[in-house]
Amino acid sequence: NLPEKIFAVCKTVPGVRSQLPVAGSVEEARASLRVVARPAASAGRSGAARNENVYLVPLVAGLDLTYGADLAGRLARAGRAEVRLVYFLEVTRNLPLNAPLAADELAAQQTIEQAMQLAKQQNVPAECYVERVREATDGILAAIKSHNASLVVIGATNEPLGAEGHDNFHNLVDTLLHRAPCEVVIGRLKPPL
Repeated sequence: NLPEKIFAVCKTVPGVRSQLPVAGSVEEARASLRVVARPAASAGRSGAARNENVYLVPLVAGLDLTYGADLAGRLARAGRAEVRLVYFLEVTRNLPLNAPLAADELAAQQTIEQAMQLAKQQNVPAECYVERVREATDGILAAIKSHNASLVVIGATNEPLGAEGHDNFHNLVDTLLHRAPCEVVIGRLKPPL
């Protein structure tokens, strides 16, 4: 809620915009902080009771988020594992990592709520997180280590080969298959006839 004159001066100082998160209003800043402050655990379990068997589901554009969460839930139930749903909010390099991004944060909340519903339907313990990253691939690799994941579950989209984001999907899968320090499962729903 800066006065326009002060905001104009801030824009002229080199490096300030990339280091100082700026929201358009107090409400927008508060909404951004609510999303960032999330690890919203649905299971409410203490750290001592945490499961050693963790299945990580990356929630990023270009993946079938619903199928990934559903598949992870089915696998987790069979393997008595815990599901971690991690939404990777990509922030461009010209902004600070904690910059408010209202539209992207709203999309993150909606995606997490949808994925949590799928995990609940499978009756498995699940937690959700929002990670702010520069690139989703590097964020996923870091999350695998920080969550001590034993399995990464990705839902592949049924979009045709030339669809937008297809290259991003292939790069992500290629990186995970070559660099992930755990098992990687890629599932795809049968395409409609």
